[in-house]
Amino acid sequence: MKKILFFTHHLSGGGAEKAMAGIASYLALHCAGEISVAVAVVYDDETVRKKLSELGITVHVLGNGSLPGDGRLKKLFNAVRHLAGLRSVKKKTGTDVCVSFLSGANFLNALSGRGERRIAGVRSIESHYIKNAVQRFYVGYPFRAADTVVAVSRVSARDVTDYFGIPENKVKPIPNAASMPAEADGANREFLDFVAGKRLIIQVARLSPEKGQVHLIKAFAQVARSHGDVCLAIIGEGPEREKLSRLIDEEGLGTRVMLTGRRTAPGDHMKRAEMFILSSEAEGMPNTILEAMLCGLPVISTDCGAREILAPDTDPCYVTSTLEQAQYGVLVPVGDERLMETAMCELLDDEGLRSAYAAKGSAYVRERYSEDEIMKQWLDILR
Repeated sequence: MKKILFFTHHLSGGGAEKAMAGIASYLALHCAGEISVAVAVVYDDETVRKKLSELGITVHVLGNGSLPGDGRLKKLFNAVRHLAGLRSVKKKTGTDVCVSFLSGANFLNALSGRGERRIAGVRSIESHYIKNAVQRFYVGYPFRAADTVVAVSRVSARDVTDYFGIPENKVKPIPNAASMPAEADGANREFLDFVAGKRLIIQVARLSPEKGQVHLIKAFAQVARSHGDVCLAIIGEGPEREKLSRLIDEEGLGTRVMLTGRRTAPGDHMKRAEMFILSSEAEGMPNTILEAMLCGLPVISTDCGAREILAPDTDPCYVTSTLEQAQYGVLVPVGDERLMETAMCELLDDEGLRSAYAAKGSAYVRERYSEDEIMKQWLDILR
């Protein structure tokens, strides 16, 4: 039986953590007689750990996580302890293959090798975030040390080969599987009162600079002036909340734009929307677009990495300079508030276009990004 260990820092958090848990869960459910699955993390999450344990997946919590106020020396000491802990888990479990997600986990996976195959997972366009030679080494070294690099998209795979100089035959693009966003018992009363009698445009994203929400709010301010029945809700939390709240007030949008905060079940909010919009600067594989399309929402996105989903027959590295009505959604240039406004207005005013994108997008995602289809690609590598 092949023993596979998945390693990242958190059990819960962003798309990478969700994808890792999904892959591990699928293997435990469908390949129990062939593959033994374990997970190692630095930070514990009791809820997710219990769900994985119910599937027979042992979760090894390394602990010794760094706190926000820790200095560099303390963080380095913790990293050394994580390295020793991961090596110990590999030895204890007799790991045949270790799959790591995210740069820090990839680095520790590379350094803790004991003869097992090592797979480094790339979840974004890494070169976009590198500022100096030290960061470039930190991110790139695991790609060179790994036996295989799995990139979340064709454009992120191209980034690994072109920017980091990794041979193409070592890099395999495998996207995330699409899944319906979680639903609870309904949206909360504050949200329901906010959207009552309005047409809703929605976004699900962390409130951080790279998500481009400043541009979105400014673009929507123009939409709000020409469409009195439209509102915008941004589901997510993050360091930009105060700045975005001030901008909403400055634009006089207090009754038209809502920052809902983080929601563990965004599906209750998304199903009330007429369209979804993503305003990011760069994305590896925007899971929220896949979720929106499964919900039957027409999608507008900046050309931030969404091209592979919305315009799959085009060059994934091409970047539009105009408004592009692509095969499965609308693409606009990153940061272009005028074209973002135009795209929202065009979809709001054209019910036929909205319906066509909703139907085509949902059918395409269900076929192309189904869990079974994506896991076939993972199994080809893991075996």
